Amino acid sequence: LLVTKGDTAAARTAYRELLQRDPAWPAALSAFAWFLFDQGYQNLFHGTLAAALADAQEAHTLATRWHEAAPADAQARRLLSSTHTRCNELREKLLAANPGSAQAVRDVSVSLEKLGDFLAQRAQPGDAEKALGHYTRSLELREKLLAANPGSAEAVRDVSISLNKLGDF
Repeated sequence: LLVTKGDTAAARTAYRELLQRDPAWPAALSAFAWFLFDQGYQNLFHGTLAAALADAQEAHTLATRWHEAAPADAQARRLLSSTHTRCNELREKLLAANPGSAQAVRDVSVSLEKLGDFLAQRAQPGDAEKALGHYTRSLELREKLLAANPGSAEAVRDVSISLNKLGDF
């Protein structure tokens, strides 16, 4: 009702109160996650990229909780897929806005690997090709970061992790 009235701040509070009382309630997890998914979209165009990413990350956390509680539920899988994709899109936008940021590169790389992991686990037609593309792009980003910082132990470790992910896949 609060969302319908346009009172998004009160709706956010009400959703959080519901989930404090019952953190595993599927209907509340779903409704709040979709609400945050939509709010992230609104923030992307009418707010800030940081606020959009925060909403997308919180939606993803809720979607993950719901999916873990009901892995066979098609709606839970759909929501989790949507939030994975949205988080990655927003991280890509942050990287495009800050191409010299090592943190933005790492964030996109990790996001791509998580998206690849999800697709590999979901295993629907076409998912393997998409997962391979995400793992490959993650490795490319990390290799560029290593080339720019050849003495960085963190960059070496990150490339190693990407190679292991790709090899395991």
